[in-house]
Amino acid sequence: MKSHISKLVKIFPLALFLLGVQHLHAEPLRVMALGDSVTAGFSTHNYRAQLAQQARSVACDIDWVGAFGDTLPSVVSRHSAIWGVTAATVNTSYINTWMDTARPDVVLMMLGANDIQALRIAPNVVLNSLSSIIVKIRNKNPESKIFLGRYPNIRPDIPSMKVFNDSIAEFASKSDVIFVDHSVDFNIAVGSDHVDATHPNANGDAKYAYNWFKAMVKHGICDNSPVLSNVAKDKPVSANATRFGYGNPFLAVNDIVNATGWQRHASNSSDETLEIDLQGNYSLKYFELYQHNLAVYNTKTYRIDISNDRHNWETIVTEDDSPVGRNTHKIDPIEARYVRLVLLPPFGAGIISVREFRVMGTPIAIGEETQ
Repeated sequence: MKSHISKLVKIFPLALFLLGVQHLHAEPLRVMALGDSVTAGFSTHNYRAQLAQQARSVACDIDWVGAFGDTLPSVVSRHSAIWGVTAATVNTSYINTWMDTARPDVVLMMLGANDIQALRIAPNVVLNSLSSIIVKIRNKNPESKIFLGRYPNIRPDIPSMKVFNDSIAEFASKSDVIFVDHSVDFNIAVGSDHVDATHPNANGDAKYAYNWFKAMVKHGICDNSPVLSNVAKDKPVSANATRFGYGNPFLAVNDIVNATGWQRHASNSSDETLEIDLQGNYSLKYFELYQHNLAVYNTKTYRIDISNDRHNWETIVTEDDSPVGRNTHKIDPIEARYVRLVLLPPFGAGIISVREFRVMGTPIAIGEETQ
């Protein structure tokens, strides 16, 4: 992956190193959501989708990794979560394999509810399972940063669940992991933030996502400023692909990771271009490109150009080995009105497939300089 080198890196390399600025990582951080049905969520909504959206809004360059994958309208994310799974089962049967597969830098873990609510296992036994999971995570990657969530107190009919919840903060401190309290501001009335005394609805998802995100910002995983939006969403878009195919180019900029998106048969004798008019000048900071999830349809080489007048173009990103599926590029803030994604041959199976192209930035007022 190649992109603009930060001006700050050129001027203050040592200072930024000492500050531990997150976006200097050459590759996105690998984040694994580890848990039960609360983490896995529903096919129509889950907190992971909202958390991914919040991370993207501040150009937090992370890859969601795990044993399982799903697709929601705004995000394609992976996770390691199973409905009904217990901490004991994760400890004895899954965690080592999941760590080998996902290789996470960050783990967002919330487990134990099924041990207690379904099997009535004593809280101290569940904590022992969590302790063993933490040890195994660190055995696989001693540098992993582990966040441990406390469930909301939504089962007052099970006293041992409250005992377990109340012990999580102290347990996290003794285990040297980061405690995240999901009981804060969570309405335990059925229908408010959850649907069935266990699983969050959309309101509950938002609260889980916010709590995780706030902790990730506090501990340096994400930077909370500035807040970006997808400035390409629903903007005028054109393409030079002339051969037959399906999917209007609009499907590449509607902020939905579509199963098909914009696809065209392409000739290996010419470039294929997607051009977006942002309809105003923006300070651009981050790009997210989703291509096909099959390698044969994934274009490895492309570039991203920008312009303020549609005549003079500057290349700000070049990529010559794009991974299958999702790829991200974080750049120095730069002003532009027009953005052009140029896919370069050879094209696998003679096809290009852009499922979504996000351009993250902030508006620029007249007379304002890009920071």
